[in-house]
Amino acid sequence: MEKEEMIKGFIEFLRNYADSKGNKVYISKINDLLTVTPKKSLDIDWSHLNAFNPPLAQELIENPEEVLLAAEDAIRTILLEDFDEEMALHARFYSLPQTLLVKELGAEHINRLIQVEGIITRISEVKPFVQKAVFVCKDCGNEMIRLQKPYSSMVKPPRCENCGSRNLDINVEKSSFINLQTFRLQDRPESLKGGQMPRFVDAILLDDLVDIALPGDRVIITGILRIIMESKEKRPIFKKILEVNHIDHISKDVEELDISPEDEQRIRELAKRPDVIDAIVDSIAPAIYGLRKEKLGIALALFGGVHRQLPDGTKLRGESHVLLVGDPGVAKSQLL
Repeated sequence: MEKEEMIKGFIEFLRNYADSKGNKVYISKINDLLTVTPKKSLDIDWSHLNAFNPPLAQELIENPEEVLLAAEDAIRTILLEDFDEEMALHARFYSLPQTLLVKELGAEHINRLIQVEGIITRISEVKPFVQKAVFVCKDCGNEMIRLQKPYSSMVKPPRCENCGSRNLDINVEKSSFINLQTFRLQDRPESLKGGQMPRFVDAILLDDLVDIALPGDRVIITGILRIIMESKEKRPIFKKILEVNHIDHISKDVEELDISPEDEQRIRELAKRPDVIDAIVDSIAPAIYGLRKEKLGIALALFGGVHRQLPDGTKLRGESHVLLVGDPGVAKSQLL
């Protein structure tokens, strides 16, 4: 599919897709992004695109890099023509037809748009990534631009295109930078069979996606599966890495939970029961017999404690960690 055809298809979709009440879904979303909740991304439901233009939706899965650029060009056109705004928004897609586990990622998914479910286990600090690097020849002053990829090594001209000198340096002032963050996505414990080790894949967050997830979050990630050569591997073996396009949280933080007055009343009634501790322990992994001390330790970690500060200023945190040690196949992962 040609780029112009893809841009035209996205413009028609974004302008004309309407819900059951006749409301233009994405024109309203764009208007909200400009007036109510300023953001740098437009979230698009893939199932909507598939219902409106199936060939374009399939092209997005099979050839995501070019199609995402076409979608962002279409958004830029609509902003300019319909809203008289000259700005760039990211196109972020969700609700793909298939959700994979990390352990299911394979060679057939390379360079395709996929959707993966898992738990974030570690996350890096936010760092600057040079999206457009401007190299300057120190001998003649010639400038050369190289676009960079976040999952590959720095692309640098071998020599000056004007005088042939190798004395090149990057001009930070003229180069374009965006925020970058990496994290590790791991299989959910409940998706593993007894004795199986969880698989993981490293992922890259760019621009407005940084710092919207924390370790321990259960998420559904939409992104492009990339491969890079293992640095210490002499054989032709590659490492998988996920270039993230969209993140959807499937677990809420405690602060985000909505507790109704009826829920609060039930909690207070439960707290008055003399066997409340036994009831809580019994509610943890009820399908696993025994291991009551281990379940009690997990319950204490879930509830946490009270943050304290001593007279000398020493701070004592209220949360505790849990480490389960034991033979394979004794339900350690299932408990957690």
